[in-house]
Amino acid sequence: MEVDDYIVADDRRLAALALAGDDTAFTYLFNRYRDAIRRLFAQRLGGTTDADDLLQETFIKVYINLGRYNPDYTFGQWVYTIARNTFVDFRRRRQEDLPIDERFAAPASPAPTPEESVINLQQRTQIERYLERLTPRYRRAALFRRPVLRGDRRTPRPASRHGEDPDTPGPRPHVPHDKKRRVTPWRRY
Repeated sequence: MEVDDYIVADDRRLAALALAGDDTAFTYLFNRYRDAIRRLFAQRLGGTTDADDLLQETFIKVYINLGRYNPDYTFGQWVYTIARNTFVDFRRRRQEDLPIDERFAAPASPAPTPEESVINLQQRTQIERYLERLTPRYRRAALFRRPVLRGDRRTPRPASRHGEDPDTPGPRPHVPHDKKRRVTPWRRY
């Protein structure tokens, strides 16, 4: 076969020629799918360190199992299936190489540890003691400012449409300067 015949031949024809022992046909099949399969491995691995090894392993499997290729399916689908399975096997082997502690390690829990729970309870008790010492006026102000101090664990009321903190008291109303009450030191009430 001429070089031009290999270039224009479809995958089924090249697979049949490679199965008959034509190494050039297999080389053309390899060149057609090499970059795509390498890119697939590089994306899944996050780099190209092991991508070339997996590429080589994939095409060794393709060559060995060429007799099992079914021409009813596209050659590309068949190669991608072998590549996917090779990648899964690679991950399993990697997983088996890990120490058992790392293999079954659970992600960190967002819940507080028992020590943190005790510390939180102690802090809360201490804050409540300090609040009891305050005058009623200041205690109300502190409790209004921080719903958590009230023991109110619900979601705080939503912020206004202007993006203020929902626990922050709003601005005081504007009082014109001439309407303000003057307090003079010599005036008694």
